[in-house]
Amino acid sequence: MFELWDLASRNAVATFRTREGALAAVREYAASHGARAASSLLLGYEDESGRSTEVARGGQLMTLAQAAVHPPSN
Repeated sequence: MFELWDLASRNAVATFRTREGALAAVREYAASHGARAASSLLLGYEDESGRSTEVARGGQLMTLAQAAVHPPSN
């Protein structure tokens, strides 16, 4: 399960079954609230055992979300 957190308020924003869904939500959040607000987001992943790991936060998360739509060309 992917979890989107607002680091400023320390609140969970939403949970997602897929990474793609979570990254789409990050892009929508940035479009609605602005890149500055989105820079306070953190995306984490919780596995079946309940272990959580950080996927990305802030600017790195925004870059990851944008790359999911526009992958770098080789």
